[in-house]
Parts: sequence; C-alpha cells; structure tokens
Amino acid sequence: MIESMVLIILGGLIGLGFAALVVGPIGNAMDLKATVSLGVAMGSIAFSEAIGIIFGLLPTNKASKLDPIEALRYD
Repeated sequence: MIESMVLIILGGLIGLGFAALVVGPIGNAMDLKATVSLGVAMGSIAFSEAIGIIFGLLPTNKASKLDPIEALRYD
C-alpha cells in the first residue's frame, strides 16, 4: 500500500507540473493571466490519492480472500 501511495503522489505531482507548464504559455497566447492555484493543486493531488486508494484496495481485498495454493496454481 505504501508503494501505491508513493506512485500515486509522484504521478499527481508530475501531472500537476505538466499542467503548470502548459497553462503558462496558453495563458500568454490568449492574453490571460493563467496560474494554477494552491487550492486546485491540493484538490488534484487529493483526488488522485482517492482514486489510487480505491483501485489499490479492490485487488488487495480480493487477493486476501484467496487460498494461497489456489492463487499460485493460476500463476
């Protein structure tokens, strides 16, 4: 679970950085002052974490209910 959280946070930060890089030139081209606010940044990271936790727990929960011998048989 820790690994998935680290990957989720890194992915969210990379996406946020990419968005910040894209917003600046587009805003300049349209004569607008476009920035990424702190609230939007925190919201996007929180949303990314929520989705990652949900989709990380579903397979974990399913795998925890399997018999180890049966789980290895399908490997």
